[in-house]
Amino acid sequence: MAGSKPSGLAYDVGNIDLTASYQLDVWGNLDARRRVGVNFAEQQRQSSETAAQNIAEQVTQLWFDILVERALKELTEGEVRYNQELFDLVKARFEQHLTPRLVVLQQEQQLLNLRSQVPLIAARIAMLNSQLTGLLSGYRALTTISSPRTASFRTSLRSPVSGHRATWSRTRRRCGSPSCA
Repeated sequence: MAGSKPSGLAYDVGNIDLTASYQLDVWGNLDARRRVGVNFAEQQRQSSETAAQNIAEQVTQLWFDILVERALKELTEGEVRYNQELFDLVKARFEQHLTPRLVVLQQEQQLLNLRSQVPLIAARIAMLNSQLTGLLSGYRALTTISSPRTASFRTSLRSPVSGHRATWSRTRRRCGSPSCA
């Protein structure tokens, strides 16, 4: 066997399996499923854009409300200072018997009413700041869930008066390493 010649073997049996399949979409089921998927993706995109615009509108409205309340507080504090000076003058006139007691009491009541408005305005400012913080932290929680590396918020609004577009964007990075870029 060591020096023998290999004999020629012949095989007469062979199996070849070839499978081919295709699917006919006679009633359009596959195309309908594809369209449903595309439509669903478009609806989700529009919903997220609407939500972003709603958040931007709420943030803007709260910020302007805070600015209005701060201005009102400054104005009220200025009125308190002015009415305090006026009260001192009316009181000095009363001590000189030039003004009746009723005028002094009316001025004192007006001064007390204005002073009582300052803490209420400060409480409204604190409430609006709290709402703004809650809205922004809720936004951060939503974007953190949606994207683990970066959260981006971008919306574009058209001014109803001038027709110009204003774009506001915010990106928050959760990972500080260069590999997260």
